[in-house]
Amino acid sequence: MIDALTNRSKTAESAFLSVFKLLAEAPDPYPILEATVAELVNSEEASRLAEENARLRSQIQNQGDINHLRIQLRQKETQNEEKIQERVAQKETEMMALIDEKDRNWAEREQEYQRQIAESREMMKELKVSSEATSARLTAQDQKFGTFPSRGFG
Repeated sequence: MIDALTNRSKTAESAFLSVFKLLAEAPDPYPILEATVAELVNSEEASRLAEENARLRSQIQNQGDINHLRIQLRQKETQNEEKIQERVAQKETEMMALIDEKDRNWAEREQEYQRQIAESREMMKELKVSSEATSARLTAQDQKFGTFPSRGFG
């Protein structure tokens, strides 16, 4: 029984020494633990950076949308300016046509008035000739009958 205990003790001591020897040869776990903790911190920072990256990408996307909207706004402004210029040109053409028509109407009226003036002058000449002829006949009649009344002709 003593021999069994001694063998058991030697086996236990031998097992203990082999485990101790393995543990003594094993590297210090402190640097690995420290690296793991640092990696966890980096992992948290990485997740924070990933969130910030996602937020920045969203902002860039929104900025792209804003730029797209600005481009659309410029295009609409250009289209509106073109439409305004087109409408102004159209109104200008209409007004010029109206002015031309008014000018033609005034020219026609002027010609009509010139014609009427010429007719009136011709009529006045005819009336003057007729009046002179009538006066001459009256004078001849008066001379024939011997009376010279005062007449307002002439």
